[in-house]
Amino acid sequence: MKKCMFFAVMAIVGLVACAPAQKQETTMSGLNPANFESLFGGKETHLYTLTNKNGVEVCITNFGARIVSVMVPDKEGNFVDVVLGFDKVSDYETIPSDFGATIGRYANRINQGKITVDGVEYQLPRNSSGVHCLHGGSTLKPAPLGWQYAVFDTDAVTPNSITLSYLSPDMEANFPGTVNLKVTFTLTDANEIDINYEATTDKKTVINLTNHSYFNLNADASPIVDNILAINADSFTPVDDTFMTSGEIRPVDGTVIAGMGGELIEAILEEDMHKSHSFERIILQPRTKCDELRLWLSKNGFSICDYALAEENGRICEIFSVEKCDSVVLETNEAP
Repeated sequence: MKKCMFFAVMAIVGLVACAPAQKQETTMSGLNPANFESLFGGKETHLYTLTNKNGVEVCITNFGARIVSVMVPDKEGNFVDVVLGFDKVSDYETIPSDFGATIGRYANRINQGKITVDGVEYQLPRNSSGVHCLHGGSTLKPAPLGWQYAVFDTDAVTPNSITLSYLSPDMEANFPGTVNLKVTFTLTDANEIDINYEATTDKKTVINLTNHSYFNLNADASPIVDNILAINADSFTPVDDTFMTSGEIRPVDGTVIAGMGGELIEAILEEDMHKSHSFERIILQPRTKCDELRLWLSKNGFSICDYALAEENGRICEIFSVEKCDSVVLETNEAP
């Protein structure tokens, strides 16, 4: 039995205002748990709410083991949801999205959708522009495929943590080996979302796990161009027009990443990004004003901490990875 473990910590920090716990029909973020009661593929879906002593709230559904909402305070103590998501499970079941999802078996791209394990070549789904395998070949239509569209089992729930599990059968999406995944979300009293992945397999295979949350630190969910972004990286991985890496690890010197000690996202987007093919293709997507923050970073040999800051309201989103990853921040995974 082979076993691997992955860890990631997301710290959402603000000036915390404590609030007494109250029994309520809807969550602090306005979600109605009844809207997450459903049957998908013959399995029940639910919404779970985690809280800590500071009044911070995180809502999670077992559909795709997704983070649905994260309620944190600003410097005035006002709580707001800082991640993107739907307010009912039927939208997750019918609208293709990675919002808040647990991604597997393999996050990011696999070149040409081909892997070789013990001399055997496996052709995986080519769901990225018909060329590469992206996020384990995930697709919602014509039939659901990929862990973000799987209904996880609920193994354990406490007021501040939940453990979900999924059994991926041998040759699911043509990946070899039966994989048993457990993912535990813990909301700490330091306002961290600690995500612990543990996977076992009965056959040699590949695996690369991540959480796919999109953060917006603005109270009104307006475009994040006025947020400040800092990146702690020494190098990056250039990609081609299909967003596939070449294997090169290039220093950030002379690129827009080099000066990222804390820059307005709007100013970053106005830079000439084509010079290094770094920012528009590796670090920030989409290329124009956006409501989503999706960041990839290069390996620097240490645990990495980077942050986004909404200066006006004082919210800070810090991303940590205890893995020595080749790409970090909201998608903490190995490079393609």
